[in-house]
Amino acid sequence: MKFIIYFILIFDIFTQVIFLDPLIPGRPLLLDDNIKEDQRTGEILDNDGDAMWAKFENIPTSIKSSSTLNGGNYNVYNIYDNNYKTAWVEGIIDYGIGEWIEYQFSTLNDSIEGIEFCNGYVKNKKTFKENSRVKKMKMYLNGKPYAIINLEDTYATQLFYFDDLIKSDLKNIRIKFEILEVYPGTKYKDTCISELRMIDVGMCFPKSSKVKMSDNTYKNIEDLQTGDKILSYDEKN
Repeated sequence: MKFIIYFILIFDIFTQVIFLDPLIPGRPLLLDDNIKEDQRTGEILDNDGDAMWAKFENIPTSIKSSSTLNGGNYNVYNIYDNNYKTAWVEGIIDYGIGEWIEYQFSTLNDSIEGIEFCNGYVKNKKTFKENSRVKKMKMYLNGKPYAIINLEDTYATQLFYFDDLIKSDLKNIRIKFEILEVYPGTKYKDTCISELRMIDVGMCFPKSSKVKMSDNTYKNIEDLQTGDKILSYDEKN
């Protein structure tokens, strides 16, 4: 694959069909007590009051899980609540290999081009390390294997983009994620996921998204200036 330089704002694109890698390094989470949600717009705000991302358009009609840990608020809807203080925790003995979560959409307002994944129980760094995190997941679309997702063990969000869009004209869509491997916790075997959301086509990139430059360094998207050289790829090769 040959790399060329464009003077337009384009992110690295990975063209693997099955094994997906993160598009960019995990965007650091601002996991302070000051994180809050704008009740009027549904936006998640950082410490400066700036929107980290807007409310997502494609809302699932249901979210199911194979199991849930008893004894607390660990239900599966925690992965879609825009709240870093909550998490879904699987409920079987051991590390949760083979456990799954499934989203159902009756219709889509927009095509889905990827997922945003917040791994582990990120309420704080202590809970993140003590509980297990997902290392590898298998994704299914309407019951058929769609991708293997390899996750980094990082206290940050991770973005993954698909080669083929999940088109908005599809109906009654089921998107399932099955745990294949985990990063063991230092104290608990319970495997946790804080947020797992679909990335819709046309969604704006949030503040602090990383853009890879021509010299292989990264800049925050809000720091880009006219004339900056962005690394992309030659679509003909």
